[in-house]
Amino acid sequence: MASGNRPNEFTVRVPVHDDAKNYSVLKFNESLGVDVGNWSASGTNVRMVREDNRTVKASTATKQDYGAGSEFGRAARDEARRKKYGRQLRGYHHDDQPWRLSIEATDGKVRRFRSIRDAGAGDHADYWVFLKSGEGLFDAFKVDDWYQFLPEITHKTLDIDQAEEQFTHRSKVMNQFALKAQIQAKMVKDEDEEKMDTKPKNL
Repeated sequence: MASGNRPNEFTVRVPVHDDAKNYSVLKFNESLGVDVGNWSASGTNVRMVREDNRTVKASTATKQDYGAGSEFGRAARDEARRKKYGRQLRGYHHDDQPWRLSIEATDGKVRRFRSIRDAGAGDHADYWVFLKSGEGLFDAFKVDDWYQFLPEITHKTLDIDQAEEQFTHRSKVMNQFALKAQIQAKMVKDEDEEKMDTKPKNL
C-alpha cells in the first residue's frame, strides 16, 4: 500500500498479437516432482522441441490411385466420402505436434517428457499472462494452449514383425501352463488313488 492508505496503481496494456508467438501453460503432475524453480540453476539444461511426425502422417495418407478394379480411384472415393459426412482431411501442421521436453540436471541425469494437449482447459474462460515490462507497467498476453506433460516411455517397443514373432511364442507359453496344469491334476488323481488302495478292507 502507498502512503496515505492509497492503493498502488498499475497499468496493464495488451500488445498487438504476434502470430509468431504463442503463450502456453505447462502442467506437471505433482507426483513427478518437477520443480520449475530449479530450471534457472546453473548447470541445468532444459530443451523443448516439437515432435516431427511428418513421415508418420505421410505413411498413413491415402495415396492409392492406380491399379485395376476396385483399387482404381480409391483416394478420390475416400475424399468424396469424407466430404459427404462433413469430415475434412487434416494436413500436417508442425505446431499441432506434441512437445518433447528434456531436463538435464547438474548431476548429469536426464528426464524426458512428452506433452498432450489439454483440450478441456480454457474452453469456458480466457486466461492471461501478465509480464512486467516497467515500473507499474504490465503487458497482458492471452494463453493459447494448455499442455500436460507425462514421462516419456523408455521401454523398447516392437515393430509389426517382432510383435508377430512374440505372439507365436505366446501360444507356446500358454501351452506350457496348460501342460503344467494337466501334470498337477494327474498327480492329485494318482495321490487319491494311492490313498484309496492303502485303506484297510473289511473281511
